[in-house]
Amino acid sequence: MSVAAVELGGDALRVAVAVRTVGGARIASTATVAPDDAAGLGAALAGARTVVATLPLQRVTHRILRLPFRRPRDLAATVPLELLAQLPAEPPDPAIGFVALGSDAAGTTILAAVARGADVDAAVAPLVAAGRAPAAVVLAPPAAWDLVADDGATAALVVADGTTSSVLVRRDGALGAARGLDASAATSAAFAGEAARAVAAAGGAGRAVLAGADADAAVAAALAAATGAPVARLADVAGVAGLAPGQVDAFVAVAATALRAARGRPLVTLRAAPEAGTSAVRRRVALAAVVLVAAVLDVGLWRHRLVRREAAYVDAIAATAAAALPGARVVAPRTQLEAAVDAAARADGTAPGAALELLREISRRAPADVPVDVDHLVVDRDAVRLEGRTDGFDGLEALRRALAASPLLADVQTSDARGAADGKHVLFVLQAARRRAGGTAS
Repeated sequence: MSVAAVELGGDALRVAVAVRTVGGARIASTATVAPDDAAGLGAALAGARTVVATLPLQRVTHRILRLPFRRPRDLAATVPLELLAQLPAEPPDPAIGFVALGSDAAGTTILAAVARGADVDAAVAPLVAAGRAPAAVVLAPPAAWDLVADDGATAALVVADGTTSSVLVRRDGALGAARGLDASAATSAAFAGEAARAVAAAGGAGRAVLAGADADAAVAAALAAATGAPVARLADVAGVAGLAPGQVDAFVAVAATALRAARGRPLVTLRAAPEAGTSAVRRRVALAAVVLVAAVLDVGLWRHRLVRREAAYVDAIAATAAAALPGARVVAPRTQLEAAVDAAARADGTAPGAALELLREISRRAPADVPVDVDHLVVDRDAVRLEGRTDGFDGLEALRRALAASPLLADVQTSDARGAADGKHVLFVLQAARRRAGGTAS
């Protein structure tokens, strides 16, 4: 598999083609092409099966968000709403992408970005003109951290590259802050000052790594003086398979993006082309066949389990009936058990018929001149609980006295009574014990 990443947004288009290898990926070729050189761009992309276009931070609005979700589909549904809600105005035809930076039991930290659809279309126009419309448009700078080994310390990666310069701060092994820079590295002091302020706003860093086409000794010295932290050149601390040391600085973002895409690792994808072609159809057909076979097997297994479970239930009912009805001839265990349970329930007043009789009794006893709205009525083995509302405390007391006169109820009490929020009704809870056959309370 070969993937070409094309860096957009600068004065020239940088191209890096990465190929998948056993256990990793390497850069196969690089090129720098003028935006209007369609033939040259087509030649640079000739060996790539897939093309990915990259945008700098200056072309997008980005946020690092913390969301209380972990499932990808929940994040995909929530991120656009959360991101757009933080903008002063929603851009027309927004292109939104995100990538998870880390997750725990409480949720997920993500990097989300949004760009205007018209800006994306304008940026990829050279690729379209060359006949290589990108399969995806992604945010480039965050992938650059893949090239720098993580030593556990907070560090800043400063990319000095014309109008696409940026600062990325890594903390606790994940991206903690990202910012595009406006100052030009041609004025090293101003550039270093803006970079240092961005690092300080992100909480500071113990060391800095300098990269980019405009990175040189003067910028490194100015950055060290402005941040007060040791500064190393990316070419001195990182090696990229397939890139000469002199190419690492210039191709840092586009090469990192190409390597990440070749390895199948996630990127902040702002726009993706729909999957098409024969291979996609074949994959979908194969997946559908696998799903169908799995469904048939699953149905067969469940039917076998249900048959075994039913046989176990039948045996258990027969054993229970024999134990519960000693001396009786058991012919239909379930029917005989249900009849015995119903007879026992009727004997102590807990059968369904007894409950219906109690409901009729409550309805008959309720005073006709007291309006009652019933919210909850609970009838269990030993007690009755009635929750509702009426017009006043006098009506509530009349209802309590009426129910207390019932031969089916005992100890009728108002356990809670208070005025409703509308000031017109009284909310109440009435509780009573049920009398058993013979007139005794349970």
